[in-house]
Amino acid sequence: MYFLYLDESGDCHSWSQNNNFVIGGVAIHEGQVTSLTNQMNAIQQTYFPGIQVQIPFHSNEIRSGRGRFGKLDRETRNNLFSDLFNVLKNTVFPKAILFSSVMDISKATIPTQDLYTVFSDIASRFNLFLTRGYSRGPKNKGMIIIDHANEDKYMEFFQGYRNNGTPYGNIRNIVDIPYFASGKDTRMIQLADLCAYAVFRRYEHNDLTYFDYIKTKFDRRHQIGPVDGLKHMTESNCECIACSSRT
Repeated sequence: MYFLYLDESGDCHSWSQNNNFVIGGVAIHEGQVTSLTNQMNAIQQTYFPGIQVQIPFHSNEIRSGRGRFGKLDRETRNNLFSDLFNVLKNTVFPKAILFSSVMDISKATIPTQDLYTVFSDIASRFNLFLTRGYSRGPKNKGMIIIDHANEDKYMEFFQGYRNNGTPYGNIRNIVDIPYFASGKDTRMIQLADLCAYAVFRRYEHNDLTYFDYIKTKFDRRHQIGPVDGLKHMTESNCECIACSSRT
């Protein structure tokens, strides 16, 4: 089974504050959760030696130096980011695969519809990955685990998917309902936060610093095929890897 851990970056309810809304995360095979968690725990011991309780790695807090990260200078925080993003960079397909859907303000309508569109897209991309896996041999189902934000809406959307499918088709390979957790509960949501944050920085600020770590980790059918795991919804002419790989 694959678990798709998802988080949001940007706010589809406040387009006055940002031009992009992102849902992003990482699909992890059940056998890799412990290994990835241990890698994250080892990073914590490097920067916060002697603290045994989990310190959640939240991208915005690291970048701004809030909370415990305020004790780290900017260079040390940059090194921490590098170590964390290398966890994603060093994953091997198909043990961990990234997915993200980005909505530009040029495609925005109303907040609930925008959230529905972006979530439907990423759920369908995850389902497509699972469907393709059937031709590779082992048959895996999937489960979605999302950060608590907009929990009620996600549950409502998923019930609709069960009855009517998504705008992009049925998602029969995703079992049960989505489950919800926070970054303080699981390191895997923290990895999802890193993915969503890197994608948001790339599209909102044209900042490739973190995106370059993960750009080759998005789902693809084959090495020279479209970047199936990354979708950019925009009315503008765009040459990002998501748009250019489809033209």
